[in-house]
Amino acid sequence: MVGASRRLESPPRPASHTFVPKTLTAVTPVTSLASRRIIRRVNLWSVLKVSVILYAALFAAFSIAAIVVWKAANSSGVVTKIEEFIDDLGFTNFEFVGEKIFFNFLLFGVLGAALAVAVTLLAAVMYNLISEVVGGIEITVIEQVAFLEEAVVEEIPEYEFDDGPEPPRLSLRRLLGRG
Repeated sequence: MVGASRRLESPPRPASHTFVPKTLTAVTPVTSLASRRIIRRVNLWSVLKVSVILYAALFAAFSIAAIVVWKAANSSGVVTKIEEFIDDLGFTNFEFVGEKIFFNFLLFGVLGAALAVAVTLLAAVMYNLISEVVGGIEITVIEQVAFLEEAVVEEIPEYEFDDGPEPPRLSLRRLLGRG
């Protein structure tokens, strides 16, 4: 292969600068550049920001789902039937109070999200301490880079057609370098 030596001599690009070809030709070889990275530390501030956003989004999703389920159960009469069943068991004047249930749900949800953030931060601190001893986690990052080769368009003589000249065709042999 003609371009193989050029590919081996080219220095690997940093991961932040990805190579995106402007146009792809008929022959666009793709090469992978592999590099090993070691994750030694996790930034605690980043962990805090991501975990707060994650658990807040989960809390919001579960809150909306709980409201939808409560409204559906209340409008279909399931809540009333459960209250009547509990009254039949011997409890007097049993009633679900939706506002109190929702308030308690919000209270425990916020406390649970805060506890989950704290546990996530504790796990990040533990990872940082353990990685000091064992050296971290080694990962392999593979970046695929496309090396463009010039496409050769072989001109075919124009023929007289009713629709006009025939467009030029790509010759596969010339593109692959065999002709």
